[in-house]
Amino acid sequence: MKLYPFALLLCRFYTFWTFIAAIALATQIPSYIYSILDAHDAHTRHAYEFGLTLYLIRTFIYLIIGLGLLIFSRPVAKLLTKGLDHDESV
Repeated sequence: MKLYPFALLLCRFYTFWTFIAAIALATQIPSYIYSILDAHDAHTRHAYEFGLTLYLIRTFIYLIIGLGLLIFSRPVAKLLTKGLDHDESV
């Protein structure tokens, strides 16, 4: 197997992994919302709000990386293998 198809396969695998990670984080968001609504003191509520904010930011980062790699997987694979596989005759 040449280097370019292997790099393309790795990019697509990482794209799949980022979508799975985003879905796994999204499943925990309702429990944070419930904890915010069920909090009895302000300090606990602010801690859960901060945690929810971090979860949302991390979910959107994973989604942006996944979409970017889904759209640009071929150019990224070419960028990773540029200069490493010059023999086009095989």
